[in-house]
Amino acid sequence: MSSANRLIWSGIAVVALLFGLLFLSMGAGSIVAPEEVWRTRTATLYSDETVRQPGWQKDLWIRPYVTTSPALSLGETRDFLITGNIQEVKERGFNFYIFDPENYEYWKAKMPYKAYIEKKGGSKYVFEFMPTKQDYDKLRFVVENLTPDVGSPDLVFKLSATLTWKQMSASTQFTRVAVGFFFSGIGLVLLIGASVILYYRVRTRVRE
Repeated sequence: MSSANRLIWSGIAVVALLFGLLFLSMGAGSIVAPEEVWRTRTATLYSDETVRQPGWQKDLWIRPYVTTSPALSLGETRDFLITGNIQEVKERGFNFYIFDPENYEYWKAKMPYKAYIEKKGGSKYVFEFMPTKQDYDKLRFVVENLTPDVGSPDLVFKLSATLTWKQMSASTQFTRVAVGFFFSGIGLVLLIGASVILYYRVRTRVRE
């Protein structure tokens, strides 16, 4: 093999080696640390729902109904936020709480408790809070009658609440990983090709 051909093949091997390392590092970066794309999702818990509480009843809790469950969605979830409002239609006063199940039991037992929301004495409230990932579908929305008595008129509430959260785009994450494997494959092919060329170059030189 002439010296010119040897030089050309050596150059090809070096270029292939460099590009192989480049593609391999790009692919590995995409696989190990794919780009995080978070999208905002929304689910209705109550849509101007009417809740009736008998006048004699001291307190009543309503469990939210999640129309679109984050637990069933693909991809990671975070940053849960619940916003809403509640009002008594005839503007009767009431207390309003939102608890997780454990603190609701503490409140019922008149023990120290911690509420997500605690509002007292008004006839309507606007609320906003961030539940934990474990609590968003287990909450107790509690209305407390200030003057419970037999024969008292029922309380009627209008309640609206919306859950929003951030969810990683599973399709985007999958695409990034697939592209990562593609570039890694090209990188490996180039590295193997460069290694073969260099191997034969060394053997040829040894023979000479």
